[in-house]
Amino acid sequence: MSVFDASIVGLYVVDVHGRSITSLPDEGTGQFIDEIVFTVAGTAGGVAVDCALLGMNVYAAGAVGDDEKANFIFHNLAEYGVDTGGLERLAHLPTSASMIASGGSGERRHWHFRGAAGGYRPDATAIEQALESHIVHVGGIGLLGEFDGEPALDFMRRAKARDCITTLDLIFARPEVRESVDPLMPWTDYFIPSIDEAQVLTGLDDPDRIVDYYLEKGAANVILTLGEDGSYLAGRDIRERLHVPAIPGLQPLDTTGCGDGYSAGIIVGLHNGWSLEFSACFATAVSSLVLSGLGSKAGIVSLQATRDIAERHYSECQKYIGDRGHRYEASSSGNG
Repeated sequence: MSVFDASIVGLYVVDVHGRSITSLPDEGTGQFIDEIVFTVAGTAGGVAVDCALLGMNVYAAGAVGDDEKANFIFHNLAEYGVDTGGLERLAHLPTSASMIASGGSGERRHWHFRGAAGGYRPDATAIEQALESHIVHVGGIGLLGEFDGEPALDFMRRAKARDCITTLDLIFARPEVRESVDPLMPWTDYFIPSIDEAQVLTGLDDPDRIVDYYLEKGAANVILTLGEDGSYLAGRDIRERLHVPAIPGLQPLDTTGCGDGYSAGIIVGLHNGWSLEFSACFATAVSSLVLSGLGSKAGIVSLQATRDIAERHYSECQKYIGDRGHRYEASSSGNG
């Protein structure tokens, strides 16, 4: 029996959010803004927090510095009940961090300091502990430096050898990141990139061609997040490809962390044994809550409250999904 429900491995950062910032002040001057928020974030950190808030027993694994930002991460993860035994302090590097300027209606600018996350290289003991989980999520390929490439591949192989469910996400897609991502596909049960990231990596525009690409590379399931257009699912766990729309009528405050919230929603669904279709609706509900505030955990109250939203959305989706798949057709506003 697994010790943890999920091990969330990879990029842990501190995000500093400011709202509402619609312009930058002239040099030597300043501006008043509406809000400043500090959060634990990253394609691992944000997922870990959301999974914990949604009732999971979570193990965190990654690299941080030996500084006040790392103290903030440890303190906050402990408050959420996350086991931080896999977070390594690197004395020679500061903790990775980002500054995010939100305009207040979804748009944002951001600045990132790479820091300690790029020095993550777990030893055998750390790997063994991370694999004591039902689900293993690797988040942050592309910014994990020493872990990207062969170490990540070895870790994913070991996870599948231990019968863990594996999920994967990346960040800061560039064409060269493809060399780190593609070899992981045969050991990935659920690959969850954004459409924008997948387009950069593959050089393809069409969602079906992108899905085909990653299924042919060996992924069991591919879930493309489409921003305001929802998500697109294909693979072993569903009979036909399926477009799950976003929840309509939302007033976005900040899109930061929505993808991490979606990944967390899929992981929670897998842990609870839900169908991939319902898990995608639940993940959509998590994203909609995150969209309502600043940071990865904004708006999330409880598992049941989030499931209530998901059940209503699932019911609406069933009106056109039925027992058939529903292909994605991009809206005129683009893919987000």
